[in-house]
Amino acid sequence: MKKAILIAALATIGLASRMPLDQDIFEAVKKDDRTAIASILKKTPALVDSADRYTLSPLHWAALKGHRDVVELLLAGGASINRKTRLGRTPLNIAIQHNHQDVAKLLREKGADQKPWEWPRITGDYVGEATPGAKPRLFSPEILSSIIFEHGAPAFTQDGGEVFWAVVFEDDTGVLMSMKRDGDAWRELKPLSFSEARFRDICPSLSSDGKTLFFTSCRPSSQGGRIGDYNMWVVDRKAGGWSEPRRLAPEISSGKDARPIFAEDGTLYFGSWREGSVDGTNIFLSKPVAGTFEKPKRLDASFNTSNVMPTYIAPDGRLLIFESFRSGGMGGSDFWMSVKNSDGSWGSAINLGEPINSKSNDWFGGFSPDGKYFFFVSDRNGNNDIYWVEAKIIDGLIPKKSR
Repeated sequence: MKKAILIAALATIGLASRMPLDQDIFEAVKKDDRTAIASILKKTPALVDSADRYTLSPLHWAALKGHRDVVELLLAGGASINRKTRLGRTPLNIAIQHNHQDVAKLLREKGADQKPWEWPRITGDYVGEATPGAKPRLFSPEILSSIIFEHGAPAFTQDGGEVFWAVVFEDDTGVLMSMKRDGDAWRELKPLSFSEARFRDICPSLSSDGKTLFFTSCRPSSQGGRIGDYNMWVVDRKAGGWSEPRRLAPEISSGKDARPIFAEDGTLYFGSWREGSVDGTNIFLSKPVAGTFEKPKRLDASFNTSNVMPTYIAPDGRLLIFESFRSGGMGGSDFWMSVKNSDGSWGSAINLGEPINSKSNDWFGGFSPDGKYFFFVSDRNGNNDIYWVEAKIIDGLIPKKSR
């Protein structure tokens, strides 16, 4: 995917953010509802230059959608024609990226700065983000958290110099994305060379040494094979890029598997809706034996029903964090945890509660390499975005006898 096409896709596809009632101007702009826009601005003129959580103004959205008459209406209402997003994009830059030539022409006629857009200089750890506290915060607005549907927590290398994540488009295709730090500055985001949106590549995770990347995909298992089965895949880092994708543990693949994670002893935990699962997706595990994997077993735990997916397994295999739609939660998908008892059985499921969980869907979790921060995806504001929070709030939930 070429640079201009990618940037355009990242700015075009996704759901609208859920705004406070006094900021319905964004919804009105997206719907090309000029009557509503005029009414809103008459009541609260300052909203003409407001910004959503991705740092886009109403004029940016009008340019993105190609609503020429709305652009003209917003400009007449005092909208800043050269206002920039966090990535430094003006409404004209966005109109050009989306090939809305009539909008671009109007903006030029109205005096818009015609300087081409360039990737800005972004420095600092975690793509320049200030670290969060005990309250979840949107991670990397307009860059990793975009108006597209994010499908997986970001996976950082141990040195923090590279990050991987996934986006899913409105047509249900998905691609793996990456950013890399060059010196002290982050290079422009781009799709991974082997990832193709048509295969719906999602949910990347890294081995501890950063040399192996795991992901879930609907790509065919063989040349010319059928697209549509969900399997776990893996690529290895090599000089100048990545190896060709291969199925992870093909001897146990079912076409209904996703989200692999590993304990320190090499035991593979994954989600599957294969035969033997109960009430949707369950967690299965498979131990490595003589260079292969043994037949998967359904995790023997009372909580292993109701669309469960593994999020994290402690190195010693005694603490499990998972996602589930099980009853007793806060609404939608929640994060839960369980600790193994001394007899080897799994303890009761403990809901992580607020502020990680909400009434919306909270899912696709993962930790920073140093374990200090917990990343997760949530649609609590109307679109699947990435949030992060101090991981110590989870540590406080672990029963003392299990520490």
